[in-house]
Amino acid sequence: MITVRYHFKEYTPEIQKKLNELKEKAFTERLSRKDATLWKKDPSQMEQIKGALGWLDAVGFSKNRLSQVLNLTEEIEREGIRDVLLIGMGGSSLAPLMFSKVFERRGDNPLLTVIDSTDPHHIRDITERLEPEDTLFIVASKSGTTLEVMALFEHFYQEASLHLGRKTGTHFVAITDCGTPLTEVAKERGFREVFVNPSDIGGRYSALSFFGLVPAALMGVDVERLLHEAERMLQDCLQRADQSPGVVLGATMGVLAQRGRDKLTLVTTERLGWFALWLEQLIAESTGKEGKGVVPVALEPPVARYGDDRVFVSIGLSGEKPELPPDIEEHPFAEIELGDVYNIGSEFVRWQVATACCAALLGINPFDQPDVEETKSSTKRLLQEGTGLPEPAREEEVFSIYSSTGVEGFFGSIKEGCYVAILAYIPPDRVEFYRELEPMRTDIAETLGVATQFGYGPRYLHSTGQLHKGGTPEAAFIIITHTPEVDIPIPHRDYTFGDLITSQAFADRESLERRGRKVMLFNLKELSTKALKRVADFIRDNI
Repeated sequence: MITVRYHFKEYTPEIQKKLNELKEKAFTERLSRKDATLWKKDPSQMEQIKGALGWLDAVGFSKNRLSQVLNLTEEIEREGIRDVLLIGMGGSSLAPLMFSKVFERRGDNPLLTVIDSTDPHHIRDITERLEPEDTLFIVASKSGTTLEVMALFEHFYQEASLHLGRKTGTHFVAITDCGTPLTEVAKERGFREVFVNPSDIGGRYSALSFFGLVPAALMGVDVERLLHEAERMLQDCLQRADQSPGVVLGATMGVLAQRGRDKLTLVTTERLGWFALWLEQLIAESTGKEGKGVVPVALEPPVARYGDDRVFVSIGLSGEKPELPPDIEEHPFAEIELGDVYNIGSEFVRWQVATACCAALLGINPFDQPDVEETKSSTKRLLQEGTGLPEPAREEEVFSIYSSTGVEGFFGSIKEGCYVAILAYIPPDRVEFYRELEPMRTDIAETLGVATQFGYGPRYLHSTGQLHKGGTPEAAFIIITHTPEVDIPIPHRDYTFGDLITSQAFADRESLERRGRKVMLFNLKELSTKALKRVADFIRDNI
């Protein structure tokens, strides 16, 4: 059972008025019949929107194909596979990552690991840990062409082939859309299976499709139960014109964002923080465009006081409630308490409907991502040029600084109502590094009084990258990268993973600055806690 409590404060009348308007406009009925005019009336955009509403049918699609998923699970159990490695990015990786951290692995089911980083140190560590004979590799890409996914696939396929020879393909599974290049690769190399997902389900809306359910089932999640939870919430959202759970939340998000409270701060227990990362992508990539949107704030360390640009949503489990901010009564907030982890199936649906509703109120198309291609194009150009790093603006002992505004200009631009994103191109599983980055985030939030985001590169390019480039311009970005001490060549490419991740960091700096965003990039001369601490000290001394 899920318990929800809303504390709208003085915004209650305005939110209720908006809910009445949505009822008069038959929002839930039009959503259920996939009326694209809820968001845009331009014919070209309407066509794109119509081709992106398959998430409303995802539960039915998945229920009808559960046997395909469960058959694979049974095969893997019989063969004694001990590890599953999912290779994905953004919508293909964040739901599986959440499942791997929030749900318990059942019995002798395989351990699910997700790789969504091109950092050579991280790739090396995972490569050395896995035994190909005991591993199933899942290659997940909606387009079947995702740069990072296909590079990682080639690496792990080559490594596996050294041990497995002609049997290599039987240790690989693909999840992709119909007719993508990945389907051809899978056929050519003899993959065990290809799960073909409906092309009208976007990546960030795909948790309840093959992209989320295949890896979840393999680790032992009861996916049938998860879908049952989702189905009940979908019925509530689409059939209750008065109190649709998703519409109530979405109207709240939209009204508060229009009133300047656009920093949706997710307060969770440590365990559910992984669900907050899934939410972060859904909200950021769906609403961050046309110079507006909702800024999701996940896993932010607590501070003494928060600005009046905040709205809080607390998400906890029964008996595991998160600690609310001390000044929570001064802000509108909602509390969502889940009876158990399987209620996450319901929450997938609630938040998808809420995000779609919020976008409609903001006049935004929540199903495209028009601003993410720029960094991809810049990355490819930098890889082709291969001319090395540009000239830094400032040299320090353990890092170089790249910024077109200078240190004072960068920090001087951060005003009340802004947000600051710390974007780190470092191994995502090294806890000792995160311990050095968390105080940096706290210092910025406390001293400057602004909301903060944190993301690992290149993962964030596929989750919050759209918001960074297309959302509110009142933002500043601190990018941290390094020259890898370990490097790994990418099969069939003339560049390495070290080249790739460095190009991605500098390409995103280019793209952000081209759009007038304030950016400061720190390139570490060594990947160490010492270097990260020096960056944190430098920031503390200059804010």
